[in-house]
Amino acid sequence: MLRNRRCRRAVAARGGRLVLLSPQAAVREVLGTAGVDQIVPVADDVDAALAALGA
Repeated sequence: MLRNRRCRRAVAARGGRLVLLSPQAAVREVLGTAGVDQIVPVADDVDAALAALGA
């Protein structure tokens, strides 16, 4: 989880934003269990990812 926070901070420091797009069901479950989905938005499709980015 620490690595994910570092990644998110590195992206944010450069003015970017991060959304995970369409992970497999097992991956999504692990992300939820680990709490990563509370730090980095997870989207099912491109439209949802763009919405999460406010685009």
